[in-house]
Amino acid sequence: MLRYLIKRLGQTVFTLFAVTVIVFGLGRMTGDPATVLMPVEARQEDRARIMELWGLDQPLHVQYLRYIGNVLRGEFGDSLQWPGRDALELVLLRIGNTLELGLVALLFAVALAVPIGVFSAVYKNSAIDHVGKFIALLGQSLPHFWIGIVFIWIFAVNLRWLPTSGRGTWQHLIMPAVVIGWFQVAALMRLIRSAMLESLDSEYIKLARLKGVRERIVIWKHALRNAAIVPLTYFGIMIAYLVVGSITTEVVFSWPGVGLLVVNAVTARDFPVVQAVTIVFAFVIVLANLVVDVLYGVFDPRIRFE
Repeated sequence: MLRYLIKRLGQTVFTLFAVTVIVFGLGRMTGDPATVLMPVEARQEDRARIMELWGLDQPLHVQYLRYIGNVLRGEFGDSLQWPGRDALELVLLRIGNTLELGLVALLFAVALAVPIGVFSAVYKNSAIDHVGKFIALLGQSLPHFWIGIVFIWIFAVNLRWLPTSGRGTWQHLIMPAVVIGWFQVAALMRLIRSAMLESLDSEYIKLARLKGVRERIVIWKHALRNAAIVPLTYFGIMIAYLVVGSITTEVVFSWPGVGLLVVNAVTARDFPVVQAVTIVFAFVIVLANLVVDVLYGVFDPRIRFE
């Protein structure tokens, strides 16, 4: 187990290193940073002075070594949109809001997808199964921003049950969390249904039923635990989607998270903030996949880490 963790940590470090290379390369491929930082009417000598100040007159490999050194120290520079504010500090101040929204969306998705997926498999080709397939179809075909706008129109404008935007009470969480989690309900439900169908048709389930084990225990303890391996594989992608996919939802509901921050930063061409968000998102996604890999052994003792 320890050997496997060391190996996976090494892969994590390499992945984050690759992300820094991509972020640095894209920042240079999109144009000269000095041109972006300075107004159009700036003189050539002013431009040269800025390039020297920022180290942009150095060779690319020197610029990258300087950049990666700053990243390792957590220094992404000051925000261009909010002068005097550290870019990483701005991200860390809002990452909690994004994780809060993603966690509630994850709980919503699991609480809805697991029972629907299980009942769809147990009652295959029944009305419950058809309703589950219809939910999956809607969840994977309707875009986030459209669902968010419709929710605001129905529950906030017409019924006035929920606030339209912002963050404050638990009521502010409901609509954006449901919008983000809805797509995951569809995807996770389909995986659970397929895995449960295979698990219910296995020999050990037939043996448990022949031995007189209660059907409830057969389904929710034995079948579901073995079927959970397949959806667990999807959890790494799911967590990444809940974090990164929250961008459009945060914009629609004006949720003060990292998604709204990065949209404002891109609009203002605030590259230090964009780079800090990219690195933080990459770290969260890689860490989530590492945790999912370790959880394999918890759900299935047959798995051995090497």
